[in-house]
Amino acid sequence: MTASAGERPGRRNNGAPRVVVTADDFGLSSGVNEGIVVASRRGIVRNAALLVNFPDVAASVACLRDAGDLDVGIHLNLTGGPPVSRRDQVPSLLGKDGGFPGLRGFLARAALGRIRWGEVRRECEAQIELGNRLGCHFSSISSHQHVHMLPPLAGLTAMLARSYGIPVVRLSRYHAAGGVGPRRFKRWALFPCALAARGILRRQGVLHNDYLLGLLPASAERALAGLCAAIQGLPGGLCELVCHPGHVDSTLRQRDGYTAGRIVELDVLTAPQLCAALRTAGVELTTYRDLAADRRIAGRPDGTRER
Repeated sequence: MTASAGERPGRRNNGAPRVVVTADDFGLSSGVNEGIVVASRRGIVRNAALLVNFPDVAASVACLRDAGDLDVGIHLNLTGGPPVSRRDQVPSLLGKDGGFPGLRGFLARAALGRIRWGEVRRECEAQIELGNRLGCHFSSISSHQHVHMLPPLAGLTAMLARSYGIPVVRLSRYHAAGGVGPRRFKRWALFPCALAARGILRRQGVLHNDYLLGLLPASAERALAGLCAAIQGLPGGLCELVCHPGHVDSTLRQRDGYTAGRIVELDVLTAPQLCAALRTAGVELTTYRDLAADRRIAGRPDGTRER
């Protein structure tokens, strides 16, 4: 029987939730990078999900290295910016400008059968291998805008995890506590994809979280209150809190539409009230790197448990 990552082998599970706090989009701009570093030094962020397909990726990896002990996952990107592969190797993924055409463009092409999935695999492998060449040791796989949850991609992602020795794949299944997370339509659109992906990951013996939390798209006060309330009601298992802190700069404005909300998220993630809420709820902060080490110590590196 395959276990979710929410059960720690070799230790008694008292039912208390554990939370991996991941800041997505490291590598999107220097302002975003700096904001994530602040959120790790002054707040609760312990993981960063790295985008490698932008031209300044080497500077981003150097910033990660200077940040200290941040755990790092690969944030596969098929919906924004340029490809890592040569453009003539992945033409079905690109728009007229030679870059990825955005989430709507990707979904439209997939629905019309215009995506060549061999090209998707080639680009994903190229992104992981570029990160490896730059010295990154990835502990998890996620994707920009959750595209790895799509049925054609979930199996590919599991295969990539096993091929490259990356122990964890993010399961984009949002927990409904307090309505915290993306807007309701996005949550429900992801739900059936996440259920199918969970089955694929378990069959492949790939570790995954049990559910996700996000932050309300609101003022810092409302977002903080909503997150603190959600933390008090978390079930047991492993939750990944996905966040997008950052400072706004001109590069971010050129590359992404989500700007001012990143400042709000940074304020929430560094708020003393949030640390207090985690302590009150008995939540243990952890990282995917530590979870993978626990699996190895328990002698079951494939994420399975004895019957």
